[in-house]
Amino acid sequence: ILNFISLGLRVMALAVAAALLKEQLHLLKARMRRDAARARRLAEQLGQAGVDPKFQAQALEVAAAFERVAEASGEVAAAADQMEANAQFVKDAHDTEYGGIYERVNASPYAQPKPGFNEVH
Repeated sequence: ILNFISLGLRVMALAVAAALLKEQLHLLKARMRRDAARARRLAEQLGQAGVDPKFQAQALEVAAAFERVAEASGEVAAAADQMEANAQFVKDAHDTEYGGIYERVNASPYAQPKPGFNEVH
């Protein structure tokens, strides 16, 4: 049953999940940047060692792939950040709109109709 408390909890769970996802994506982005730098250093070392240019090119391709993953994870982190903000906005709006009603209903000494009884068709 979707009620004031369960909806608020679900939206907050969404905000928390988005925040955790954002944190993990920032860690992934940093890791991919480090790995890209290591792959570029490897390509330089291969060149200094006189290794076939084919292998240097492959190391640079790997570095470029790591950079693409870093860029994409940054974009998804930005989307998760927006999702977190939107979820908090929904929670705040929900609390503002229905919080007072919920408090008055719970403070009432009278039994309230079951959920759905007052539905308008």
